[in-house]
Amino acid sequence: MLECRLAAVCAPQRGLCARSVAVAEKFGAQPALVQGLNVLEVGCGCGFRHPPCPAPPTPMLSRSMPRTLTEPSRAGRGRLAGLAAAAAGAAAVTLTDGYPPSVESARRNAAAAGEHVAARCRAAQLVWGDSAAAAAAARACGGAADVVLGADVGYDPGSQAELAATLVAAAAAVQPPARVLIAQECRWRVRRAAPRPRD
Repeated sequence: MLECRLAAVCAPQRGLCARSVAVAEKFGAQPALVQGLNVLEVGCGCGFRHPPCPAPPTPMLSRSMPRTLTEPSRAGRGRLAGLAAAAAGAAAVTLTDGYPPSVESARRNAAAAGEHVAARCRAAQLVWGDSAAAAAAARACGGAADVVLGADVGYDPGSQAELAATLVAAAAAVQPPARVLIAQECRWRVRRAAPRPRD
């Protein structure tokens, strides 16, 4: 039932993050990954049912990001990993994002996904790089986060340090430490040094 519902929801949507679809498919096939667990999603994005969020006018995703987002389509990429976790039977899911319109969209998407999902979800703002806020979010997630989840959240090298700090703080804030599950597509190429000519 879960796989069919998620497939029906995902298929017609444009701009849906491919990694979140992969996570949703994984949870559909193996719900035990999150069943009965408390899940904290970082970078939940706009979700799947509402129009894309506009690009933020000022940096909101991390504390030290020195620029505005330059790709509005990227800012509006929808994610559904947290909603998929709720649909797969997670006990509680906290959907977080650094951009307030994405948080509001996450609330609407949880409500639109049906009572079964909405009852398990809450949305909150979490700015990457704020370790104290990340720790508090992990402790507040259903009592204590068991899993910290992110889908396609590491695409911007400029925010990866803040993302890493957030993931570490959230996972370490609870005992036992939360598992961190990240689904990421590599968008950058590794540059290798040119081979040296032989003498």
